Amino acid sequence: MLSPVPKAKLMTSEVVPGEKLGHYRVSRKLGQGGMGVVYQAEDTRLGRSVALKFVKAQFSERWEREARAVAALNHPHIATLYDVGEHEGAPYLAMEFVKGAPLKGPRPIKEVVQYSIQVADALAAAHAAGIVHRDLKPVNILVTEKGSVKILDFGLAKLTDQAGGTAPHAATHTATIAGTPGYMSPEQVNGKPVDSRSDIFSFGCVLYELVSGRRAFEGDSVVSVLAATATVEPKPLDNVPEEMEKLIRRCMRKDPDQRLQHIGDARIMLQDMSDMPVSERRPVQPARMHALPVLGAFLLVVALLAPATLAWLRNNHSVDLADYKLSPFATGLRYQSVPAWSPDGRSIAYLGGDDTESAQVYVQKLDAPTPLQITKPPSARVGYPLWASDSREVYFGAVRAGQPGLWRVSAIGGEPVLVQAGPLRSSTISPDGRTLALTR
Repeated sequence: MLSPVPKAKLMTSEVVPGEKLGHYRVSRKLGQGGMGVVYQAEDTRLGRSVALKFVKAQFSERWEREARAVAALNHPHIATLYDVGEHEGAPYLAMEFVKGAPLKGPRPIKEVVQYSIQVADALAAAHAAGIVHRDLKPVNILVTEKGSVKILDFGLAKLTDQAGGTAPHAATHTATIAGTPGYMSPEQVNGKPVDSRSDIFSFGCVLYELVSGRRAFEGDSVVSVLAATATVEPKPLDNVPEEMEKLIRRCMRKDPDQRLQHIGDARIMLQDMSDMPVSERRPVQPARMHALPVLGAFLLVVALLAPATLAWLRNNHSVDLADYKLSPFATGLRYQSVPAWSPDGRSIAYLGGDDTESAQVYVQKLDAPTPLQITKPPSARVGYPLWASDSREVYFGAVRAGQPGLWRVSAIGGEPVLVQAGPLRSSTISPDGRTLALTR
């Protein structure tokens, strides 16, 4: 659940070219983002170019200790952290200035394998030192003039994350979002503590983009991208070697316990692909639709006669996640998925349970301490919930007493009512809330 948080300490004035900060002389501004602002500067003592990164954080002993751990990383594919400092109360990091271009796709599979081995090797070194990147994405991976890669901003997300001072393992906590939508792991999206497996998920997102030229999770707003990351599987990859496709899928499993556990394993798999002749790499066959008996696969559109309709929450505004925090609202179940806001903005419906097979629909009111389970057995194979326009009822796909179909139930629970009989794959509602589209 997103809500504004106070900003961390920032500079009170803009740094201008030629200005000196200690023994660093600022040359030019390189860019600005959610985590802070970056300048190119000259280290006047050692005569080298550096990148000065002012971050949204509070300078503290803990912050300096974390920065010291990042500075201890020494790897050819990791941009080095040279120094830390403070200007007008705002902390900055002096990092290796890397000339290069972001690693973006699509690229030939040979290049993907070559660069990915280097990225995996760098991640393995950082993870061995107990450091998680937390914001791995193509723009943070530069291809240098020599043709090798350098990963930028190692540990920067965690250093920025400390601005709020929250305890990441507290039983009740508010976790600041650290990461970039589309590359964050599901556990990051859900505000849970992260470990090296979060980087492995992001690594899978990068691989997916390198081989396909498109992002694994897309949407028309930040919220929709975050929701897709937590609940939707990426589109199948075409004409990609089977070994690469398997690696990407293993990296991008939603459950970190089912995900590839060590980035070193990914490096080994990539090295095997590098050693394999191109002629032996088997492309993935495109997925095929299987015809259903008699009717086959078709789209059924049903006009809703009752005044109660369904609506999706759509947020098309640009959101700077640095100004927001993520507050977990329902964490008592092992499996939770596909959240849906009520049109009145007071409740969230979602699937929850021990696993996907036993999941039922729950409703969490924002002003209530615990969620309410509104569907119960014999409802089985329950699908994602959709709200009625008056926020009083919830629609869901399920099989009840052997009868598959679309059902509706009161938002406070009760006996479900059959709306449309027949097996369903998915359903959605038109923007005006008057027409329901069902896929069978």
